[in-house]
Amino acid sequence: MYRMAGIKRLYLANFDVANKYEQDADGIISAITLGTGQKVYQMEFADGTAQWTDDLTEGGNSNKYRTHILTFIMTEYDTNILKETQALDLGRYTAFVVDNNNKVVCLGRLNGMVTSSNNYASGAAEADANGFTIVMAGIEQEVAQLVKDEEIVRALLQPTVVVTE
Repeated sequence: MYRMAGIKRLYLANFDVANKYEQDADGIISAITLGTGQKVYQMEFADGTAQWTDDLTEGGNSNKYRTHILTFIMTEYDTNILKETQALDLGRYTAFVVDNNNKVVCLGRLNGMVTSSNNYASGAAEADANGFTIVMAGIEQEVAQLVKDEEIVRALLQPTVVVTE
């Protein structure tokens, strides 16, 4: 079977302990209900720049937990991106990543993820990479959970409003 690495779509939901996740008998997330006023956003990022990791970490007293890390690059530099980066800097989120094999994974389900690094690099030469590199991290008591289908997440997206004059 052919397999490809990488993320092709990314969704961020406002983290709230009131968000509810139903899991089937295999532990796969089969339904999501957001807390009052919470939203899901689809994030745009440069192709080939998004990745996630789920690392086993051992702390003091032999405590073990998982560290979820999500990294992506947003390449625009305009007022909309500046507002988004500020929201990312100050918020707590649960991430849903869709990989290039159409697997959907939930990161930060129990405790959320916060932005631990957000920096802009302009690049020096014409072909250099440029944009905001966002790194989000969270500590969890579980491995990243699978989501049954991307439509479960897409159904929670806020409708896009197009204003015409």
